[in-house]
Amino acid sequence: MQLELEQLAMKYEALRITKPAFQARLMASIAGEGQQQPVLVVKHESEPNQFVLIDGYRRVSALNALYRDTVEAMLLPLCESGALIFRHCQQSAHKRSALEDGWLLQELMDVADMSQSELSRRLQRSESWVSRRLSLVRELPDSVQHLVRSGRLCSHAAAKYLVPLARAKRSDCEKLATNLASARTSTRQMQRVYMAYKSADAQGRKRVVETPHLFLKSTEQLTIVPERDGDDIQNVFEDIEILDAVSGRARRRIRALRSVGRLPDTVIECWRAAQSSFAALAGAMEKRIDAG
Repeated sequence: MQLELEQLAMKYEALRITKPAFQARLMASIAGEGQQQPVLVVKHESEPNQFVLIDGYRRVSALNALYRDTVEAMLLPLCESGALIFRHCQQSAHKRSALEDGWLLQELMDVADMSQSELSRRLQRSESWVSRRLSLVRELPDSVQHLVRSGRLCSHAAAKYLVPLARAKRSDCEKLATNLASARTSTRQMQRVYMAYKSADAQGRKRVVETPHLFLKSTEQLTIVPERDGDDIQNVFEDIEILDAVSGRARRRIRALRSVGRLPDTVIECWRAAQSSFAALAGAMEKRIDAG
């Protein structure tokens, strides 16, 4: 069936993560070849000429951006909650993130008044699976979830590293997420930031939270040094030798400065990031020193 875009109620748009790169490719495809797959809708409970969009939010967004007026749709003979569950079961798991699962579960609990045991049965998942995903949504601050929805933070990294940080200190989680979202951050980079935060003292944690990308930049400088052939212990030894040499050189240059005034803010911030990085390294070393 063909519907006017104005007939669609976009009630469940917040259950999806925005993916700008995918959206751009989808727009190009629709512009060149037209809509290939229908969106899924159900009848609106109170508006006879309205339909609730269940699946196809990215396609509708692309059609809107292309100034199209209509959309090809398939009407499901189900209620809204039943249609959401049906679509969830039809989708392959790799197309959804754990947070998207959690958003759907929370929506079904709030709107359809379903219990965790009923969700487990209807979705054919274990109760622990339901509980874990609900905990992600409930423990992650709303501001961070908004950054994930908008595609500014990786959902996998947020679930793995920002959720435990939110449990430990919610305010730091919110500040760190906001600062990380100012530039593209990979899961590996977020892991490094999280590990540095865990290993640092109070001042070090504050610096990591306030300037995470400066911390990443300072630590990534060390990774560009090519490793020589040898075993892992030898590589660690050589890295520490490099740190010692670079530290000595920087110390000599600071002493040789003609000006005795305050250093520029960029130098001070870089130094603070290096301190945080070194604190994380020191923590790792202490564990190895004390081992056995």
